[in-house]
Amino acid sequence: MRYLCLALSALLLAPNLSGAVMSRPEFVGSVVNASDLANPTATAMPIAVNGSAPTFIKSDAAPAIQKGSAGQFVNVECDGTSAVCAGGRVRPGLVADPRDFGGTCGASDSTKAIQDAVNSLTRGGIVIVPCPMTIAGEVSLSGSVALEGIGPIFYPGMSDIPGPSIWPPTAGPAINCSGTVAGGVAMCVQLAGIGNEVKNINFGNPQPAPSSTTWTPTTYPPVIGTVYNSGWQGAKIHDVTCTACTWFMDFEGTPDYSTWSANQITVENIWCNPCLNIGVKLRRIDNPFYGQHWDFVPIYYLNEASMGAYLRAHSIGLEIDYAAAPQFNALNFFANKASIHVANDTVMNSFGVITMAGSAIQMTNVMSNQSCQAVTTDSNNTVVEFKSIQNLYVWGDQSGFHCSKGKNMIDLPSNAVRINASGVGVTYVDTFANVGCGTPGKGGCPSGAPGGGAVAHFDNVEVDNYSAYTAGSVFMKAPVGTDLSLGTTNTALINGYSGAGGLMGAGTDGTQAFWSRAVLMQTNSSGQVILNPGTLPTSCSGLAAGTIYSPSAHNLSVC
Repeated sequence: MRYLCLALSALLLAPNLSGAVMSRPEFVGSVVNASDLANPTATAMPIAVNGSAPTFIKSDAAPAIQKGSAGQFVNVECDGTSAVCAGGRVRPGLVADPRDFGGTCGASDSTKAIQDAVNSLTRGGIVIVPCPMTIAGEVSLSGSVALEGIGPIFYPGMSDIPGPSIWPPTAGPAINCSGTVAGGVAMCVQLAGIGNEVKNINFGNPQPAPSSTTWTPTTYPPVIGTVYNSGWQGAKIHDVTCTACTWFMDFEGTPDYSTWSANQITVENIWCNPCLNIGVKLRRIDNPFYGQHWDFVPIYYLNEASMGAYLRAHSIGLEIDYAAAPQFNALNFFANKASIHVANDTVMNSFGVITMAGSAIQMTNVMSNQSCQAVTTDSNNTVVEFKSIQNLYVWGDQSGFHCSKGKNMIDLPSNAVRINASGVGVTYVDTFANVGCGTPGKGGCPSGAPGGGAVAHFDNVEVDNYSAYTAGSVFMKAPVGTDLSLGTTNTALINGYSGAGGLMGAGTDGTQAFWSRAVLMQTNSSGQVILNPGTLPTSCSGLAAGTIYSPSAHNLSVC
């Protein structure tokens, strides 16, 4: 009995939740009085909130959560590393917003703010581009830093047809690169570290509106670039566009591979709208380099004749100045001076000192449309190997400019050229290809040119309308010593305009190579095997004794 009294006394004197001694039990037969319940009135804070009300919280109630602000945060401890709090926003420590560093959307220069955002990511991370911003100077990306646009990449006015696109835009993730060459700017965004990434951003240069007559655009440096010997290595650029850009991308490697080499590069899903002078340049780049889905079909002021004239006089889609085994897929060139241009450069690596334009270049699904030329070089010394081009379509300039007139669509007048292409379609050109230099010091082949012979192998070729602009144009030109082949091509499918020249013509040194035996014969519409016209010389002039020639249709003679 004594123990029961003590227990009752303890219960009667037990403190309630507020710390006060209750005068009676709060629970009677497991029933709580309504006056003992209440809704919460306090708000969760960074520090504990001690209450004083002698009531319980209702079972379906919840306290208010403090909204984040510059001075008050909940559920996040802003330590400046794992989480950063600035400008009324909470963000992960590996993500930087230029607006937190004084950057603004629009035409005001945000160069310093974007650079400060990059510099804040000492352990690497992402600098976001949340809106159209302006870089009037240069921004350098340190190692493991990505520049990433937030939001849909297409903006209002981007694809107006016909007529101009809008630049700079008023919405979407965009960077207006306004620093000029004359102003001393080397590039807009520099890839300066190891493992940089740029994605989901519309880039562009502000230009005067093209007129209906002539147009002189402002010259800008590369939008995205590198500095040789800077130690940059590896880059991934994807889902980016460039409107009215003088020069979109410049990848500069090192001439000395004993220090490092520029490789591990991927560039995919890009659009030049347009790239006025150069789209993408590779210089001293080693493998692997991967390029995929490049679109050079512009919309920006394409309805103005001055824009079309400028592109055909200046624009190079892809410039290759030493690239080892690069791989490309789905390249769509349009209205260029040359879709692809190659030139020699020199590096020193484990093989010694090497001078070349490119080796083991691999391409699939390439379209050169309405361009003046498809593949060119300016030197008779160019060393280049197109190891494989599969599904190549070359369509000459059928616009009112007719800039393909009198030109060789593939113009590689060097003995050190190797080109292998299959699945080739050709239309509205004068001459499809000019390959090889010939004998150094003879005709147009300079004495300093390398000797030997070029290799040009084309397979499964279909041609509509060669000699389309100039009567008498031949399908191909190559000098004696060039290794030529049309593989399994049915030459009946190589068709010229009325008045077209033969399939072969003289090369750079004035001599003429001839096709392999497989090309000498073709099947006519009646199923008869006949001599293929245009594959043999028509006289013995300049030919060695014993050479076969065709003095008239379907007749053979020996010199």
